[in-house]
Amino acid sequence: LADGTRETMSVSFIDMSGYTALSERDEPAALLHAALLQKCGRNAAARSGGELIKSLGDAVMLRFPSPQAAIEAATALLRDYRSGAATLGVAPLPLHGGLHHGEVVAARDGDLYGAAVNLASRLCGAAQDGQFVISDTAHALLSGTPARELGELRLKNVQDPVRAYEV
Repeated sequence: LADGTRETMSVSFIDMSGYTALSERDEPAALLHAALLQKCGRNAAARSGGELIKSLGDAVMLRFPSPQAAIEAATALLRDYRSGAATLGVAPLPLHGGLHHGEVVAARDGDLYGAAVNLASRLCGAAQDGQFVISDTAHALLSGTPARELGELRLKNVQDPVRAYEV
């Protein structure tokens, strides 16, 4: 990590709700959902100029050059995931996500580290089913994307409140 490069980018996490409960009831179905989310994440990111950094079981971590590209990809991912689930004959699980734009450390292995990554993850954790929560920093870089202010959120292990929006 010491020789990683510092880069400014948008980082988002998209997570499935109900995955743990599904995996206890029907592990093959849960694995199918995880594979579908990973495929949709990879494809949606690539179409928006981004990249799938990693799959975290029931979530994906994505990087983009801008918040606008991240939101476009999240919208496409949701559409493709629902369509894929219908094609497979399974009910889609609810998705939620978080997005922040800031400086990260990009490791040689492609993984990302730093406060901006952690904040994106915490915003995802604060999102309800079907919600995509973005930081004030990401919101300030958007043009023409409607957003609803959520106020200041207190996030786990984040010292100061974070002004957040839902898109």
